[in-house]
Amino acid sequence: MGKIIQRYISANFVLPFLVSSIAAVSFLLIFQLFRITALVVNKNAPLMLILDMMGKIVLTFIPMSTPLAVLFASIYAMNKLSLDSELIAIRAAGMSIFQMLRPLLALSIVIAALLFSLHYHIIPKAEGEVKKIAFAIASSSILNDLRSGKFFTEVPGITLYAEKVEDEGKHLLQVFLHLKNDDPLKLEEKAILAQEGFIRKNPENGMYEMNLINGNIIKVNPKKVEENQKAPSSLTQMLIPDNLSGQVEKILFKEYNFPLIEDSMGNAPIAKDGSKSTRDLYSIVVKKNFPANYPEDEIERKKELAKAEIEFFSRINNSVLCMVFLLLGFSLGIQRGRGKSQNSLVISFLVLIFYYALYFGGISLARSLAMPAPLAVATPTLLALLVAIIFYRRLNWIV
Repeated sequence: MGKIIQRYISANFVLPFLVSSIAAVSFLLIFQLFRITALVVNKNAPLMLILDMMGKIVLTFIPMSTPLAVLFASIYAMNKLSLDSELIAIRAAGMSIFQMLRPLLALSIVIAALLFSLHYHIIPKAEGEVKKIAFAIASSSILNDLRSGKFFTEVPGITLYAEKVEDEGKHLLQVFLHLKNDDPLKLEEKAILAQEGFIRKNPENGMYEMNLINGNIIKVNPKKVEENQKAPSSLTQMLIPDNLSGQVEKILFKEYNFPLIEDSMGNAPIAKDGSKSTRDLYSIVVKKNFPANYPEDEIERKKELAKAEIEFFSRINNSVLCMVFLLLGFSLGIQRGRGKSQNSLVISFLVLIFYYALYFGGISLARSLAMPAPLAVATPTLLALLVAIIFYRRLNWIV
């Protein structure tokens, strides 16, 4: 009898969980619709590319939507059992509170394990693909938006100017390019001047590439220049500062080819911690195996490490949060009898507001090195667990 009741309780949870997951993802997707609509209308992006992008965006929302779905599904399942007086029958069968909780807790563990497995590789890859698609669409707008004597800034990190644009944007004369990479791992600026340039689409990867003819490239690392700045001791130093020695590089070329996205952004769209696999983050956070392009400056290195720690521990925390929210929803969903509501939804929303206020506040402190990243991630979850235990212990259960 006990196993039949436990299966029945589990069945009451599964469907609300699926519905809540879809609802949560749809709600989060609404905030991206304006961006997606702009891509369709302004950039003439292909429909299949947009659908592919939306599918990958949905994957990136799973970590945030899953714990919320667990919370609301558990509240609904237990609330339904209470209002239908089925808890009375369960009491009569002699089932304890923990016996009721056990099947739902087992489901939350399965959900947590699945979420962590998705976090291991699939979700990071999807996040990187979303950024690559967005930049690819932005770069494809070059041919439509380039105008003679007008600056083009639609692709992040690129300022493009041409005195004359011919052949529907494919042929440029007297070209100026300013490429800026704000990624602290690859902080660099480039200024490129060329007599003419050609924009072509690579048939293999669909990326737009630029071919420049007869020009020069000036590279500068602003951070290194700033670090080496000092007061000039002579008029010569004022005219030709020594602190620029070795920091500015000038290259003359007859022909220069580069992909607009990768070269201008320094692969930034796929270099963020959210796009790294859990194994890579583990290597950085736990084993301290830093990539070769990690900043040499100690403060910058600590900030980059803090970002990696936040991402790594957040992935673990999302799985733990599924079990914590299950306990909270279970405790809030059980009513004290017919017609005696404890406003479980209101309480759950207050707990969520409190949780995410602490979470994002802690993340902000961790990014500025004012708080250890593990503590910033774990503290809100531990407090939510404490609240869940309090409500669990207050259940008016008659064994």
